[in-house]
Amino acid sequence: MLKNWFLYSLKEFFRKNGENKEDVIIFVRMNARTRFYNFGSVLQRKQNIRTILVTQVFEYDFQRQAFDEIKIFLSYSHLKRIVSRYGEKYNIIVLIASLQPAAQALVLLNMDRYWPVFIDHYDSLWCLSYFSKKATEKSDTFTNISQEEINAERFCFENADGIIARSGTLLRLIEENHIKTPIYLIEDKCNKKFFQPVIPHNGPKRSEWSVVYAGIFYPMNFDKNLAGDTQFVPLGRFFAEERIHFNLYPSPHHNYQYPEYYEEASRNPYFHIHSAVDFDKVHQEINQYDFGWNSIDFSRSILFSETSRKYELSLKFYTYLEAGLPVIINGLLERSKRIISETGCGFIFENETPQGLRKAIESQDMIQMKKNVIRARESLEIDTISDELFEFLQNPR
Repeated sequence: MLKNWFLYSLKEFFRKNGENKEDVIIFVRMNARTRFYNFGSVLQRKQNIRTILVTQVFEYDFQRQAFDEIKIFLSYSHLKRIVSRYGEKYNIIVLIASLQPAAQALVLLNMDRYWPVFIDHYDSLWCLSYFSKKATEKSDTFTNISQEEINAERFCFENADGIIARSGTLLRLIEENHIKTPIYLIEDKCNKKFFQPVIPHNGPKRSEWSVVYAGIFYPMNFDKNLAGDTQFVPLGRFFAEERIHFNLYPSPHHNYQYPEYYEEASRNPYFHIHSAVDFDKVHQEINQYDFGWNSIDFSRSILFSETSRKYELSLKFYTYLEAGLPVIINGLLERSKRIISETGCGFIFENETPQGLRKAIESQDMIQMKKNVIRARESLEIDTISDELFEFLQNPR
């Protein structure tokens, strides 16, 4: 994080300023991630709109590609002052805020303003816990479910000028709770900027296959009710038995410690934990492997539900396609299952462990699957939703 503050201090001052009363779209998120990058990028490039990011946790060189200005806020009162100054200088077409926590959106909704405030749904504690029977049953012991945060999220959804939904789960939540705020579904997409070469091959490198997982995963001492779906040390011995290399790249935004993972890696030549890689470089890094691993048993998490199963899909699925990798899934999530079935950009492996994975891989037509990756990621590219996103921001209904 210090590196990004240094780059911000060194470079941001020298960027070109916008014109007075120029049209702008402002994005506010405490932890700026790929979804905001994609929205900022496509609106900047395709709609010729000046884009501004106000954030706390970010990767400077990555985010500056999609935003004409970046501003760090230190507190919610500071956030309010920053946005007020932008409102005086520019014509704010819309401000897109986030939850996690809801407090960052509350201050923006409650301030004096002439501009509309939209909520982009990355994740929502209310949404996840609402549909999860297990979470409801264990809410007295599961401390991460905060009723105060849930109430704040509901207020934001009810009082925003528009909602951009990441999944159909939120559409159902809004409908079932009779919230009248205009809402539009824009699922995550691929970004052509990060497309890596797809190199056809029909066999493993050096006679051994490799699988990669890039993103958030949890130490083994975390609560299994919350984190059991992505605690990977128990899989190590199965990958070794299959003689398939399992490569893990942690999220650069989460400073977790992984002692059990390093211990497993020290004794297991097929289990590898790497240093975190920045969001704009991870595609190049993981392009060297054969498959992206998304065969996750999400049902282990207390926040999983049948509604989540029907509608949710993590961003890493698209990251793998951008990196030129076919994706291995378990068929649990309907959206990934539908994409794989329709495009052939990966395959479904339903075992709870990697037992039998080598045989499943070697039964695939690798050359055709790689071609399918190219077609799938083109059809899922972010530019395809540029006009409808901009239309909704201007005219929510």
